[in-house]
Amino acid sequence: MPKLEIKGYKQGSLIEWSGLVVDSIFLAGCDFRCPYCHNPDLVFTDKVESYDVNEVLAEIVKRAKSKWLDGVSITGGEPTLSKRLPDFLRIIKNMGLKTKFDTNGNHPDVVKKMIEENLVDYIAMDVKATPEKYHLATGKKVDMKPIKETIKIIINSGLDHEFRTTVAPTIVDPIKDIPKIATMIKGAKRFYIQQFRPLRCLDKKFEKMEPYTLAVLEKAWNKVKDKFEVCEIR
Repeated sequence: MPKLEIKGYKQGSLIEWSGLVVDSIFLAGCDFRCPYCHNPDLVFTDKVESYDVNEVLAEIVKRAKSKWLDGVSITGGEPTLSKRLPDFLRIIKNMGLKTKFDTNGNHPDVVKKMIEENLVDYIAMDVKATPEKYHLATGKKVDMKPIKETIKIIINSGLDHEFRTTVAPTIVDPIKDIPKIATMIKGAKRFYIQQFRPLRCLDKKFEKMEPYTLAVLEKAWNKVKDKFEVCEIR
């Protein structure tokens, strides 16, 4: 197996993919610098030792044979930055397991390739903010064209999918922005409004910020809940 920068491996998650037991693989590297990111060690990849890919695969094979594993979820960092992602997903699919990956949506060509080659069963994309605030959410200037293209690719793919927005203070206004984001992903199956957690953030200033109350998030949810098959607060 070609080198893949696996920085984390978590077995038997019940929350990554509703209804399935999956192992989670955390890949190194990200092209965004979201200030509220909870995995800064995956952004600055020299801080965490890599797992041996073959050892991880051997463990997954063992767990697949035991019938205690339904699939594998690839997250990060940003998985689509890895040139070895297709190879890894192909190996997992050949085991008879389902595959899921998370993405920031900045690489539509990669997402399209994974779909066309039948390497993925479920895609989760983070929609960080409204277009005018995307630079605040990602810590850099962002071309919205790839983001919008990836949204369209996912919605039109026919695959199971979800979009999610973390309601980070100073970046996302729940009442004003969540309806705008819902419009951006019109036609999506699932939309999750995620509560911000001030824990171990890339930008330490966010660790001192107070999250929006559940009551505020529920007001935002009420504005968009009927636009999707599934719409929930996480």
